[in-house]
Amino acid sequence: MIDRIKLFSKINDLEERTKDIGRCHNDFCILQERYNKNTDKQIESIQEEIGSVYEHMAELSKEKEDGR
Repeated sequence: MIDRIKLFSKINDLEERTKDIGRCHNDFCILQERYNKNTDKQIESIQEEIGSVYEHMAELSKEKEDGR
C-alpha cells in the first residue's frame, strides 16, 4: 500500500512538472513571437531605408549624367 502511495505521489509530481514545462514553453513561444514581430519591423525599416538610399543614388547619377 505504501508503494502505491509513493507511486501516486510521484505521478502527481510528474504531472505538475509537465504542466510547468508546458506553461514555460507557452511563455517562451509568446516572447519569441513578440521578438520576431519586433525584428520583422526593424528589417522592414532597414529595407525601406536602403531603398530610399538607392533611389537617391539613382537620382544623383542621373543628375550627374544630365549635367555633363
